[in-house]
Amino acid sequence: MKDETTSPAMEDWQFNLFEAANRSKNGIIETSLLGYNTMAGGDPITAVVKSFLANHKNFGRLWSNLISRDGMVPKEKLDQFEQKAIAHFGVNYIRRLNAHSTEEEVDAVRQTINAGSLQHGIVLKPYGSWARLSLSEQVISMLPPYSVVLLLVREYFKFQQKWLPILDEKKFFSELNRVVGPTLEGSCIIKSFESATDAVILGTLLLAIRLAYCSIVASELTLSKAERASILENPVVVDAGFVANDLLKEMTFCNVGGTHGLRALMLLQTFHIFSFERGMVTDQMSSSDIMKKIHTCASNIHLDLDRTVLGSWRSRLVFEAKETEVARSLWHTILRLDVYCALLFDRSLSIHPDTYRVELPSSDSDNEAVQHMTETTSLFMALLDLVSSTMPVSSKIDYMQLTEKIKRLEVLTSEKLGRIGDYLQPLGDEKSNAKCHRFLLLMISKIWLSTVYFSLYLFFERKGELDLSVEYLKKRLTVTQRDICFLKPGFLDHIESYFGVGSKILLIPFFMSLMSSQLGAGGIRVRFAFTLRSIKSDETDIQTIKRKHLYESIHRNVFAAEEASLELAESVSEKYYHAWGISRSTRVGQRMINDEILFDVTDEVARAVEVNYTIEQLKDIDSVLNEANMEHRSYTEMFGSRHQDKESTSEARELRLLNALQLEKKWSSVTQIQAHAQKSAFLSRAGVSTVEPPSAEPIAAWQYDLESLQGYDPQLLMEFFGNV
Repeated sequence: MKDETTSPAMEDWQFNLFEAANRSKNGIIETSLLGYNTMAGGDPITAVVKSFLANHKNFGRLWSNLISRDGMVPKEKLDQFEQKAIAHFGVNYIRRLNAHSTEEEVDAVRQTINAGSLQHGIVLKPYGSWARLSLSEQVISMLPPYSVVLLLVREYFKFQQKWLPILDEKKFFSELNRVVGPTLEGSCIIKSFESATDAVILGTLLLAIRLAYCSIVASELTLSKAERASILENPVVVDAGFVANDLLKEMTFCNVGGTHGLRALMLLQTFHIFSFERGMVTDQMSSSDIMKKIHTCASNIHLDLDRTVLGSWRSRLVFEAKETEVARSLWHTILRLDVYCALLFDRSLSIHPDTYRVELPSSDSDNEAVQHMTETTSLFMALLDLVSSTMPVSSKIDYMQLTEKIKRLEVLTSEKLGRIGDYLQPLGDEKSNAKCHRFLLLMISKIWLSTVYFSLYLFFERKGELDLSVEYLKKRLTVTQRDICFLKPGFLDHIESYFGVGSKILLIPFFMSLMSSQLGAGGIRVRFAFTLRSIKSDETDIQTIKRKHLYESIHRNVFAAEEASLELAESVSEKYYHAWGISRSTRVGQRMINDEILFDVTDEVARAVEVNYTIEQLKDIDSVLNEANMEHRSYTEMFGSRHQDKESTSEARELRLLNALQLEKKWSSVTQIQAHAQKSAFLSRAGVSTVEPPSAEPIAAWQYDLESLQGYDPQLLMEFFGNV
């Protein structure tokens, strides 16, 4: 175990830390002040320094109006405190760090502090000031009655069994009982708020109960009427996520929380994926940032070590040999979380492939979620191999190696997981947790395979290798138009009968990503539409007639699948802003295709996007879409058809979708809507700076967006709306 009086404490002080040292003429440090900015803005002074100030009255009087009796420097006096420190010690010996400090600056301060600690025996251990932070009152105000808290925590662990084993149930309840308890009236009281670990547990609790509350609101869980009523009468408000995020900000730059802190960060990422606010509370820290913190924290406690050389690392491990399986399981969970977030949030992996060599959890664990993970390990590792080889930051890969990796994942997906349609039926003997785990992995595999197919289809098209291009286009359309054509509004009514109660909130974010993949096929439709326009209407050649018919068939089938997916996006957009973004951006793309007045179709543009497929190639594409169309009809019969009346088209549909945003106050801001990833990415690629719309009204903002697109390069528009 690490010595808590040395290195862990030193790590506590490495963020927002300032150090003031006074040196005599011979360079010996005479005095040293150490502090750091907490969430409340104060600077706790170590007990040793407090004692030093008390024993040196002259020195103490110099600082008496700045340092309170509890050793804190009030937030409003921090600047004055620093100025006096500079005056007393000299500017050459003052270093203040912030979030933008370089590693060299941090190392320089750490070395100075180490020297001062050795000289005076100052132990860098934070003074127990957590109980004095204003956040303690905020946490209590977020917590429902104690009995409701326990109900919500138990519901969270049911949710976790369908996802990833983030928290250890026994250890979490043990820590929870130490930190939180009931009053005689049944409300919650914080029994311990003395350390960073306590803050981590409280932050984890807030995230867990907010997720559980969202899950209960979203579906009819198997709770008694009294339990459900009790929970709904004591809601966990959206601000609980903000308070939890503030608590964990401290944890993100220190490691005193150990595995508790690591699991808290993993739960923050889970919250980032599944909460109704979907990451709104983490605006200042992206999904990628969270994963990097998780990786750093895991590395600091040596979870990413190669267990095959465990003996040589024994002295550096913070867990005993009997806990190695738990550590392996935790690290493998982190790997999955990294891959899932990379695909869901369209970013690169944060964990370097060199660390994948860690042994995987064994199959005899009591944890059901770990057992499901173990059963799909070979498939996941094939997915991980393909993802790490094809991310934008990856090094170049040989085409033959790439095809082998694609083939391996295709085979394992088919053999171990089957087809998506096999899962879309009521639960039988299979447990809902196992079915959810397998379905999640199947969806995420399809998402990335579709992305790779799309990239290869465009690559070979631009190289003039149309045969290979068509092969990957067919594979792409097989996924986007056949495999995931179940994305229809009626499907939402069946989710819990297929995957068990509480599964809706878990699966919808993945459906959002599938929609992105499906709607990305709109780029193919743009290409076909431009090519179709370039064909002269009076052409009588039989090949042209066949080609035109095939183009229309492809255009129609792709459009039908897009429409079904957009209807589903509209139906869930009230609670998931990502669905709103998908629907909004894609409808702009449809207007571009269908309304020629948006930009002129010049001969130059037509030549740039026209692809001269042969009749046989078009027939191959059309056969895939015809097969997909049959699947589409079967799902229409299964879920029912929802026809829109004439008034529910065009702008009326846009108004309904825009007004849905007003149902959640956190999403009504036009600024937040503008910040959506798809729009930001498009503006960046277009070289256009983000500007405020002329009006704060949502419909005006949408019209402004549509008008602003008219001056953009059609080739860029086509390429953007063709990407996942």
